[in-house]
Amino acid sequence: MIVLSPLTGADSSDKEREKEKHHFSEPWEDSDVILVVEDEKFHVHRLILSMNSPVFEAIFKSEFTEATADEIPLPGKKSNGVLDFLMKIYGPQYTKRDVEITLENVEQLLQLSDEYQVTETHFQTLCEVP
Repeated sequence: MIVLSPLTGADSSDKEREKEKHHFSEPWEDSDVILVVEDEKFHVHRLILSMNSPVFEAIFKSEFTEATADEIPLPGKKSNGVLDFLMKIYGPQYTKRDVEITLENVEQLLQLSDEYQVTETHFQTLCEVP
C-alpha cells in the first residue's frame, strides 16, 4: 500500500529514504565520532558538539568510555529529533539547509537543547514570544 503525502505527493518509503540520507549519514570533514540513535548513525565532530554543549564537553573530557568511543549510543532519543537538533547546532553554513521550527519538532528540540544545555542563539527563537 502506498501512502501519499498531502504536501509532496511522495510515498512514505521515499520520505524514509530521504530521511536516511542526510548530511550526517556518512563521514565528512574530519568527523570523529558517531552518535547512534534508533539504529541510525550521525557522523559528527567532538569539537563542534563540545563548543555548543557543556554536556558533550564533559562527556568528551571525562574518564567514561564515551570520551574515546568511536560510537556513542543515545538511547531513548528519536532520530528525526536528533537530526533537527544537529542541523540547528551546525547551521546552514555546514548542512546547506536550515531547519524549520514546527509544532511537530519544537518539543523534541526543546528537550534536547535542555538536556544538552545548548542555550546559545541556535535555540533562542524557540523561546521567544512575539
